[in-house]
Amino acid sequence: MSIMLPRCMCLTTATIILLLHLFTGANGQALFRDSPHNATSLLSARTVLTCSVTDNPPANIRWTKNEVVITSSDRINVSYNSTSGESQLVINDLQFTDNGPYQCQAINSTDSVIGTSDIGYITAMGPPVFRVPLGPVEVSLRAEATFNCDVYSNPVADSVRWTFNGVNIVSDNLRILVTNTQLVIQNVQNGDEGSYACTVTNGFGTQTSSAILSIVALSILTITTRPSGNLDVVEGETVSITCSVEGGTPSTLDWFRSGMRLGESGAVSVSHTSPNVVVLTLHSVISSYDGDFTCVAVNSTGDTYREVVTLNVLSELLVVS
Repeated sequence: MSIMLPRCMCLTTATIILLLHLFTGANGQALFRDSPHNATSLLSARTVLTCSVTDNPPANIRWTKNEVVITSSDRINVSYNSTSGESQLVINDLQFTDNGPYQCQAINSTDSVIGTSDIGYITAMGPPVFRVPLGPVEVSLRAEATFNCDVYSNPVADSVRWTFNGVNIVSDNLRILVTNTQLVIQNVQNGDEGSYACTVTNGFGTQTSSAILSIVALSILTITTRPSGNLDVVEGETVSITCSVEGGTPSTLDWFRSGMRLGESGAVSVSHTSPNVVVLTLHSVISSYDGDFTCVAVNSTGDTYREVVTLNVLSELLVVS
């Protein structure tokens, strides 16, 4: 009597490779059964994206937006079930900044990416939102004032309206220039002082941002020097000239010689004893110092004020004779 032995259940190399492809994807890559779907939600809504892999789930699944890894926070939660191979991204209180492409990555035990899903896009819709609210503007008379209306709107805004003290502003293309994103007032006058607002409307609602334009007094400076005018100095002497400013604090206050600002050290030195006072000191005067030294003050609006002292250097021999 003969006994029939069972055949050997041997797997060929080709069969093993085929099974690996079925369970982990070609080239050892994890295969995603479901990728994130595109989602359009209202602002402040709760938005959920999901993805899942085939059998043999990886060690982890992580989410990315614009190729940057997303981590859980107070508003965003990322979860993964290693048994089912499903991952979920939950965004609470949806914002316009959440718009963009989202993708899942399968991660192995060594934290390497072994597969990526297709991309799903989140699109938030709602009333306009100001990225940066209008801010107060302070200018002097005859200067230029600019307000920026930096707003995000989806759907696109139906209208953008600028107002001054509640009255619509119309561009005259001369002194007042109006666009959907900017209001420019040139050669500002006293009557331009007041409240300006940008109002943006789309299919979901209207938002307004406002700010005040204030006119600041022009700082008119008075500059004096002691001594002043023409100054006779004998070679070898040391002389100091004080430059003082009244009428406001200058933005800058310096001494110049032949268009060059003088420094705080050397034979010709400058020292600031206060924001409104600068002293020029000439040590051991020589003949090349003969000529003009100019004190220059600049106010907050960029206006420049000058006072010139002319040095007449006398030869010591001439004085003795």
